[in-house]
Amino acid sequence: YEGTYELKVGALLPDGVFKDRCGEAVRLHDFAGRYLVVDISAVNCPPCQSMAEQEPAFVELMAGEGIEVQMVTLLAPSLSAVLDPTEQQILTDWTTEFSLKGPVLGDRGYGYWLGKAALEDAFAYPSWVLVAPDLTVFEIGKGFSNFDGIGGSIRAHNAGS
Repeated sequence: YEGTYELKVGALLPDGVFKDRCGEAVRLHDFAGRYLVVDISAVNCPPCQSMAEQEPAFVELMAGEGIEVQMVTLLAPSLSAVLDPTEQQILTDWTTEFSLKGPVLGDRGYGYWLGKAALEDAFAYPSWVLVAPDLTVFEIGKGFSNFDGIGGSIRAHNAGS
C-alpha cells in the first residue's frame, strides 16, 4: 500500500493488515468490490455490542435488496486499552456471541488513530466508515442506535452510482 494514512470522505480507504481470530492476516483492501462498513468497536462498549447484535440482520436486509455489504469489525480489547493487542480468544468470543459472519479483527490502533484524526473531538466508540466498492470513503460517523442511517446512506450512494 502506497497511499496516505488519512481517513477522509472522497479519499481511498487507508489499507491495513489485521489478525483475525485464527491468527491469519486480513487486508482491508481485499474487500474491494462490495460496500464495506468498517466498525471501530471495543469489547466493553454497550453501543458497540448493540451494533454487533444488529449486524447479521442488517447484512441480510441489504442482501435482500440486492446490495452486497461486508461488515468488518476492528475490535479493541476494552475502552481503557484501545491501543493494546486484542487476543484471538476475544475475537472468537465476539464473533460467536453475536453470530457474526464478517471478520472480527484485532485493531492495534488503526481505528483509534485514523478515526480520531477524521472526527477530531467527536470520535467515540463505536465509530464507523462507509466505503464504496471502489474503496472510496463516502461517510464517516460515530455512535449507534440502529442501522437505519447507515443503510440509508448506502442505499443513496448505490442509487447514485
